Amino acid sequence: IAGIICSFIFYGQGFALFGEVERSIQALFVLSLWAFIIAFSAVWLSFFIYGPFEWLWRTLTYGKVQKMVKD
Repeated sequence: IAGIICSFIFYGQGFALFGEVERSIQALFVLSLWAFIIAFSAVWLSFFIYGPFEWLWRTLTYGKVQKMVKD
């Protein structure tokens, strides 16, 4: 997800800010994104057993839909 967010912000399909943002702002952005992803993951995993891509991978590997929601 971090790659999708950064791609949207820094490359042509989004805001095209590549090379326009100072290093200090980039560092602040990275730390903020990192904190958001950790917080989001903690909340997600309190409700679900797997992340969405792990669930998809397991479903395709085992050939049947895997349980997603915690009991």
